[in-house]
Amino acid sequence: MTSLPSSIEIVIVGAGPAGLACALVLASKGVPFLLLDALSEGQNESRAAVVHSYTLEQLEAVGVTDTLVSRGIHMGLFTPVADNGSTPFIYIDITGSLAPYTKYPYALMIAQVDVERILTARLQELGGVIHRQKHVTKVEDVDGALVVSTDSGESIRAKYVVGADGSKSVVRSSANIAFLDPHTGKPSVATDDDLQIVLADILLDEPLPPSIPKDRLWGNFDKNGFVILIPLKSSIIEPKPNTHLYRFAGTVPQGTAPHSPEPAYIQRIIDERGPGSSHADSPNLRPKVAFIASGSRYRVRSGLSVQFAKRMPISGGWVLLAGDAGHIHSPAGGQGMNLGLCDGIRLANALIAVTSGVEHADKAFKKYNDVRRPAAQSVITMVEGMTTLFAGHWLVENWVVKTLRNWTLRAVFAIPGVQTAAAWRLSGLVHRE
Repeated sequence: MTSLPSSIEIVIVGAGPAGLACALVLASKGVPFLLLDALSEGQNESRAAVVHSYTLEQLEAVGVTDTLVSRGIHMGLFTPVADNGSTPFIYIDITGSLAPYTKYPYALMIAQVDVERILTARLQELGGVIHRQKHVTKVEDVDGALVVSTDSGESIRAKYVVGADGSKSVVRSSANIAFLDPHTGKPSVATDDDLQIVLADILLDEPLPPSIPKDRLWGNFDKNGFVILIPLKSSIIEPKPNTHLYRFAGTVPQGTAPHSPEPAYIQRIIDERGPGSSHADSPNLRPKVAFIASGSRYRVRSGLSVQFAKRMPISGGWVLLAGDAGHIHSPAGGQGMNLGLCDGIRLANALIAVTSGVEHADKAFKKYNDVRRPAAQSVITMVEGMTTLFAGHWLVENWVVKTLRNWTLRAVFAIPGVQTAAAWRLSGLVHRE
């Protein structure tokens, strides 16, 4: 095992999407850094599954976009239904709306584990190293440096510490940066009232019911929330003969969602609320779960750090946040991994400007905070609106209100300008500068 240096200017804590993106940009410019991660290998749970147009554009700078594009499925239409109806209540022609503006006029459906593997392989090509099984326990602000400590006894002195260590960020808490609910201004903490979602990578038996597309997600929204099936390719899950790989996501309206759902649990949700569930007399219209490759659960809440960059008072060093350390929110719209990747890229460019003497730290990191924090706030507002629209009880339990909602949305999204505006926001292109 490689020993860690006693000091280095930049330490990145966390090798998820945000940390990897930051490290990749630094490595591509020859800027030294130390990348630490608590896991023995990259995560393999069911998590994010979409990379959007703006993120693909940003990742061109580190040479991974072509590989990502070749490994994923290009979704050009968004056509969810309500109450298992046959007619979409929202219709967005992603490709038609975005083709004039980007080389990537689609949502790329690809699992987070594959994104991380592609980024890791590129990082290794550039000579970068991930130091794994290095759990950071604290970051101390002392005279002359920030001291990063691990559970195996190492201490590293640094000037810039990037917290890309998730929603329970040790880096953020060590710097006493508040993580608040953007609405109440109170600390963002999980509660029993949070919406629960089960995620799983599942193999569905052939033949697939005709209602399930292979080139875009299938989604149903009803009084119990939503059920979504996203077709995927995978570098780690080998589909069995006559099966198809899908990411399952479903809300759990009652009880506690299992941490590792069994096939029977997912099958029950699909039978009750998934494709073909409205045809009780036609079981062949409902997909059959053959195998679960991985599964997890998720509680939906919003949280936003009060600042993404903080100059520490004793050392004068900087704590910098990216990804879930800075923001969390509903998975609606597949925005989380995209925000984290773009955070990491933007932060790396700020670090390069500072360490090369091109820009003063105060200015560069203020600019990072002033760009990426509002972007996170904007996404939180958007996805909370989507969650309310798709899963809000007051909208889906009242038959009259629900019918009016569905009719109105069909009419509104038939307007090309509305489709373009929606696609522009979902794609992240709204954050172009």
